[in-house]
Parts: sequence; C-alpha cells; structure tokens
Amino acid sequence: MKFNFSLLEFSFNSNIQPANRVHDALFEVGFVMRTEHENKSISMWNQQRCIILLRDTPHVTEFKLTGIGFMLDGKIDPEFSAEYDSDLDMYITHDPNGLKLLFVVDPATMDTDLDRKFTMVDTGSYDQPGLTNFSGVVYNTANKDKLVSFYKRLGFTLSKDSLLTSNKQFAVIVNQSDNDHVSAIYTEVDNVFESTAKLIVRDVDLKQYQNYDTAVFENLSYKINGYNCLAFGNADSYSIENMIVKPFADLDVIIRTRKQYMHTEASNIRKHYE
Repeated sequence: MKFNFSLLEFSFNSNIQPANRVHDALFEVGFVMRTEHENKSISMWNQQRCIILLRDTPHVTEFKLTGIGFMLDGKIDPEFSAEYDSDLDMYITHDPNGLKLLFVVDPATMDTDLDRKFTMVDTGSYDQPGLTNFSGVVYNTANKDKLVSFYKRLGFTLSKDSLLTSNKQFAVIVNQSDNDHVSAIYTEVDNVFESTAKLIVRDVDLKQYQNYDTAVFENLSYKINGYNCLAFGNADSYSIENMIVKPFADLDVIIRTRKQYMHTEASNIRKHYE
C-alpha cells in the first residue's frame, strides 16, 4: 500500500472557543480559508501546499490536531477497519492512540469531489510568511513500540526515529513520552530567514534560543545568529530552523530550510526545548 501526505485535520468546539478566534489564530501565521462545506461545519485552509481541514464539532473540548490525511494508491487493508466518510469522500481509521487517519483512495477525483461538496469563499492573494508544505509531526507517545508497529503495517518505513511515507516527504517522528499527543509540526520554507522576518512583522511569538557556536556554517553564521535560528549540520548539509511557539491548537510549528539534510532525529527536537 503506497501513500503520501495530503493534509492535517484540526478540530474545535465553537460552543467553547468562538470561531473567529480560531480563524484569527490560523490567519495570523498565514493560513487563508479557501472553501467551506455546503452543509457541514468544515472548511479548508491553505498556505501554498500546506492544507488544513478545520472542523467545528461538539466532540472536542479544545482546539487541537485530530487527524492526518493521506493520498492512497490502492485499497486499504481490511485489518485497519476504515470507514467511509461521505461528507469528505475519504476513508477514516484511527491509530492505537486514537489519532484519526484520513485516506483519499482515488487522488485523481479529489478535486472533483471537493468541488461538489465545498464552496469557494476566498480566491485572494496574500503576503504570507512562506510556509510551503507540512513535512512531519512530532508524536509523543507512551506506547512507542505499539505505535511504530501499527504505522509499519500501514506502509510507513522506519528510519532512526522517523516513520516515513512512500515518497519520504512526510515523517511521523516518534518520541517516547509519558503521554500521547502530537506536540509539534514541521513545515518547510524556501528561506527560513525571510519567513522569520515576516513572522516578526506579524508579531508572532518565536522561540528565543540560547547563543551557541555557529562557525561551522561559515557565511550563514551571521544570519543564523541575527535571526535567532537553530541550525544542524554544516555549511554544505544543513537544516536551519525556527519555532513558532504554540500559534494554535497547543502545538508548536517548526519552520525549516534544508540543504542535503534529510533526517530529523529526536535529539534535534530536544534542542528546540532547551
């Protein structure tokens, strides 16, 4: 079963959190509502190729990440007991910790299916911070072995601490913890320094890192320090990162620009929280 990442699902309860506050939190970091479902409280938001499916539902008590969506090439194994969601034309199952997994079984018809069920509400162009695509989540869990086994049976491949989709463009980074929740999202940007500058202008809360030696990054060193970023690797192979501190849904968003540096290890994640 081959599949690739598609979207992230977030949910909130408008009886507890006003919808305008949730919408403002997403817009602050550059997301725009593009479509709304014709008869359900569901909307689609994007920033370049970052897609968020947002649900207003009474089944949650806080604004949080509730699912990860994938494009599937083939059929879902009956082992995973996926059920069809006619509102989205997707199949849905859950991992051992209850996180929802949504599958588009026929990617070729996805746009047509969405056009039938969703109405366009905004086609405008905006000056966004430059988040290009979601590339991973940090998944804290007390059941690491069970979770890894489930995702490997689903079709992920394990590389160090990361479970990778078929095209290796999205990683579930499993971190042993006392509780079960996604604590951070990784998002690629074309230029982490430009994106940082745009986020500062928007008065977004960014992580303040301790000073450290960046000489190994040569000409990039002054920018890494000047924009208060965290960097891994060296001048030829690097990941230069910054962290938006809990912009929404009680999780952090790590933005990064990479060059020939593909692995994300648990030790790198811990550096963001020192």
